[in-house]
Amino acid sequence: MKDFFRFKEYKILAYRIILAYLFYFIARILFYLYNVDLLHVSSLSEFLKIYYYGIAFDTTAILYINALFIVLSILPFGINTDKNYQKFLFYIYFIFNLIAYSTNFIDFIYYKYNFSRSTWAVLDTLENETNKSNMFFRFIISYWHVYLLFILLAFLWVFLYKKVKLAQLIYPKNKLNYFISSIVGFLIIGILMIGGIRGGDFKKSTRPINLVDANRHVTKPEQADLVLNTPFAIIRTINKNSFKKKKYNIS
Repeated sequence: MKDFFRFKEYKILAYRIILAYLFYFIARILFYLYNVDLLHVSSLSEFLKIYYYGIAFDTTAILYINALFIVLSILPFGINTDKNYQKFLFYIYFIFNLIAYSTNFIDFIYYKYNFSRSTWAVLDTLENETNKSNMFFRFIISYWHVYLLFILLAFLWVFLYKKVKLAQLIYPKNKLNYFISSIVGFLIIGILMIGGIRGGDFKKSTRPINLVDANRHVTKPEQADLVLNTPFAIIRTINKNSFKKKKYNIS
């Protein structure tokens, strides 16, 4: 029965997704420590309450970012546990996750000037900057400790990912059972992903959660930014109205 439902593969997949939750938790702690004077959290219990409500926003971001990785992990290719295929999944996982995760670290510093989580509009603004490389190197020099923290946590994330390996499995000769179990697993995981992306509530909400929903869980407006995470803020504001600098030729 366990082999029929590909439990070993799904357990490893769950472990890899849980790792993302762990590192988002660490990022939230660091975000708070870098901006402790601005976020006004009075106690550990209040911080844990904020973290609890932040899990829904973490879930949305993590599932969006890992959607391709999850789909490629569960589709019945028959080579899912192959060493080379697992290496391919490794790169998919970390390319998407580390790029998204790095945006949290930008807000460790940028929040002091913006007083909100960075959104897609910030990326639009950076797109129009002519000295992006100089800005990047100035950031590394001025805030080397943030850069170092990101590198250390990235290495730790990779280490923990590799710590639990998926042994190559011999797939059953009965291909029908394999495909049936895969379809069942795909449907269950797909439904859970839709619920997670929407914010975990099928019944009460008619729309996915957004940035404004973070304010429902806090007593002080600034604490909403601690409920949120930067990847979520960016994803939820893609293609929203934002300022873009235009160049005009005046003759």
